[in-house]
Amino acid sequence: MAMPRRFPVEFGTAFPRGLYAISEVEPARDWDESSGEKFVQARDVDKRSGEGTGMPVWTVEVMDADPEASRSQKSLTVRIVAESEPRLPAPLDGSPFVPIELDGLTAAPYVATGASGRGRLAWSYRATAIKPTRATAKAAATKDAA
Repeated sequence: MAMPRRFPVEFGTAFPRGLYAISEVEPARDWDESSGEKFVQARDVDKRSGEGTGMPVWTVEVMDADPEASRSQKSLTVRIVAESEPRLPAPLDGSPFVPIELDGLTAAPYVATGASGRGRLAWSYRATAIKPTRATAKAAATKDAA
């Protein structure tokens, strides 16, 4: 049996202190197919094996709320595999960041090389959906009821 490249992981295990969206959701660029002014959105297909869902890939910049996360681990890009563009929940009043959770989360380890040339273990994350946290959903419900 071959080891999978990606592992399913519970959101709370990967981000026990929570996660904040710090950008809008955007289509992911297929760097092999795009050129100059021609933008081609990435699809969920492993170019080595040809396997995948074929669905469009979207990206969102996020910030890990864990105060113990190193600077290089604090801000990262998550890829969302979904047929239509995922929508972020409304931000909480007065906050520029949107607390979110991710459904269908998977993680893939890789070695990232820094400026020093030394490698470190890093993680690439994918999900199938963005959803509001309980606090965001509660605030939205309260605002709608008012």
